[in-house]
This record gives sequence, C-alpha cells and structure tokens, in this order.
Amino acid sequence: MKKAVKRKKVRLARVAAVTARVAFFFSVLAIGLFAFYYCQNALETGSHFVLERIEYKGGNRFDQEAFSAFLLKNFDRNLIRLDIQHVRVLVESETWVKRGLVRRKLPDTLVIQLVEREPVAVAVIDNELYVVDEEGVVLDAFGPAYDFLDQPIVKGLRNVAREESQVENAHRMSLYLSVVTDLRDDSLDY
Repeated sequence: MKKAVKRKKVRLARVAAVTARVAFFFSVLAIGLFAFYYCQNALETGSHFVLERIEYKGGNRFDQEAFSAFLLKNFDRNLIRLDIQHVRVLVESETWVKRGLVRRKLPDTLVIQLVEREPVAVAVIDNELYVVDEEGVVLDAFGPAYDFLDQPIVKGLRNVAREESQVENAHRMSLYLSVVTDLRDDSLDY
C-alpha cells in the first residue's frame, strides 16, 4: 500500500511538473506575442519613422520634384508601412526610367536609384518623329534638343498602343542598331 501511495505521489509530481512547464511555455508565448504586437504597433503608428526625405541617385530627365510631391501627397508617410514595391512600379512606369530600385534608409529617408533610358535614334511612328531608346520605347517628340542623334531615321516601328508592338519594336531596333554599327565599322568594305 505504501508503494501505491508513493507511485501516486510520483505521478502527481510528474503531472504537476508537466503542467508547470506547459503553463510556463504558454506564459512566455503570450508575453512574446504581446511584445511583438506592441513593438509592431509602435513602429507603425509612432512618429519615429516618418518619411522626411527622398534621395534620388541617377536620373537626369526624371522629374524628381513632381514625383516626390506625388509620393508625399498620395502615399503613407510612415516609412515602415510604405509599400516600396508599389513605389518601384510607379517609378518604372515613367517614360525615361528603365529600372528603379527603391529602399528604406531608416529612420526617415527613402532612396530611389534610377537607371534611365538613353535616346539612340529618331523614329517615324504614325507620321510623327519621336526619339526612341535601344528597345524602341518612345521617349519624347523629336526636337532641337536631340540634334546629336545624327544618323538614319528608323522606319517600321509600331505605335505602342497596338498589341505585341513593344516586342516587335525591340526586335526591329536591335536590327537597326546592328546595321548602324556595321556601317560605322571601317574595316568592312561597303
């Protein structure tokens, strides 16, 4: 009988120990979740990470002032909550921007790094002259500012409003640029 009582006490001690461990685990988990929620809430609602500056790297033709004003007016000013992928998509939707990289620089700065498109040719599209890049992307209407593009005018590019035109334009520009490069090569006898 003494052994049965002793076994019962040992079992009760084990159950109490397991219960204490489980209670401790859930207490630590609850405290951790509360701390995480509190910190996240403090970061998102506090004034520590308010967007104050936008730095641009690269980009001579990109209208930085207009884009900054648009960004500050229409987007969340909290740098933690700011959707930088959406900002990158907007930056890359600008005509002159080929690629954009957007990153946070805590506590108050957004850095936008730009790779701009370069004008390489003048093209006739729908009976109008336009400046285009190496992929056939229309950058601007042709004018005196682009007199440095002194080479044959590209014909055959399609208006970008048409289906599949960008792929065709890129292919045609690739052919055009290879012909122009070959024509400039003095070692070939034409």
